[in-house]
Amino acid sequence: VLAHGAGAGMQHAHMQALADAFADVQIATLRFNFPFMESSRKPPNSLGICLSTLAAAVTLGASLATEIPLYIGGHSFGGRMASHYVEQSHDARCAGLIYCSFPLHPSGKPGVARAEHLPRIRIPQLFLSGTRDSLAEQDLLRGVTEALPMATLLWLATADHSFKTLKGKNRQRDAGGAATDSAYSLAANATLDWIRHHPTPS
Repeated sequence: VLAHGAGAGMQHAHMQALADAFADVQIATLRFNFPFMESSRKPPNSLGICLSTLAAAVTLGASLATEIPLYIGGHSFGGRMASHYVEQSHDARCAGLIYCSFPLHPSGKPGVARAEHLPRIRIPQLFLSGTRDSLAEQDLLRGVTEALPMATLLWLATADHSFKTLKGKNRQRDAGGAATDSAYSLAANATLDWIRHHPTPS
């Protein structure tokens, strides 16, 4: 279940790129819009509305994929809302949390208040964060994840909050020698490896 951020919905190019990268490594995604994204560009919904929307998305995802584990997460705001959903609902259907650019603090206002609930989460958590993300200072995010019992942090070199990398940096080559968008491919492959190392109970 892949939730979008506060500024763009499920059809945004970044969300499509995330879904495509996950699909390339055989990870299926279910995208959806929070209600505010269907309205006339109003601010994000209340926490309660976001959590009820996530509950519906998880229920749909679980019904569509009954034979595979279900993970919940998203980009920025969507990942943060997913963390609140898991912390408050204790939904046993969720095998783990995957954050694509967890927004630890507003840009230019470093702090860790947005992470205060994370220690109460009892499932594995994967943080995929760019080294140029202005919403997650490296030292602060590292400190947060090191204090969590089942957290993994992966840095995406030169990537910003939207996984955009500096030109000519952090480029990989596929088998044919072509350059790949490594921020997305690295994130997807790291997620697959993380899932394999955090098997769900049988």
